[in-house]
Amino acid sequence: CPDDVFELAVLYVRIIFCGTPFSMVYNFAGAMIRANGDTRRPMMILSVSGLINVALNLIFVICFHMSVEGVALATIISQVISCVRALKILFDPKDEFRMKFKELKLHASAVKAVLRVGVPCGINSSVFSLSNTTVQSAMNTFNSTAIAGNVASSCFGVKGMAARSVTDGVYHLLRKESMSKGVKVQFHEDSSISIDLHIIVDNGVNLNAVGSSIISEVRY
Repeated sequence: CPDDVFELAVLYVRIIFCGTPFSMVYNFAGAMIRANGDTRRPMMILSVSGLINVALNLIFVICFHMSVEGVALATIISQVISCVRALKILFDPKDEFRMKFKELKLHASAVKAVLRVGVPCGINSSVFSLSNTTVQSAMNTFNSTAIAGNVASSCFGVKGMAARSVTDGVYHLLRKESMSKGVKVQFHEDSSISIDLHIIVDNGVNLNAVGSSIISEVRY
């Protein structure tokens, strides 16, 4: 991972990891609610928590000038809200379908059926995640400029990165094009980051939509 983003990446992962239990509990609770035929309430919970996540991102980053820790905290808070709300539905005494701790126990036949389906799915997901990790690890060998350029070039409507200088143009002509071509990253003393992207877009695309997509992906 590039040195200029390594500390930020570590900080983000550490904070996000704290929210893993809440995300796991919500997934279990949401699956049980949907299994009972109620798909509306889990969808509403995710919709509301998603909006809260977006709102908190804006508040923490724009108003409080926080960096990756603000984005990570916003995600955890939204996960906690969705988890608490799902558990409240499961343990609602007025609901016909509710959970009781005293009656929880393992059923051998059910465990076998779950493992029969779950183990192959788990292996499949692990292989998929491993491949993504491998690709991301290869990407992380480049610097932050190259990473930003790769993300921008993969966005909708972007045909490629434009030459930012004569040097960039020479690289392109000699077919030694760098992934950082057309990208300039600046780190400021207040922990903010400025990224200049010089792009080539497809003819006829909506520039506002392309710009919004690039901003969202690169910022993430």
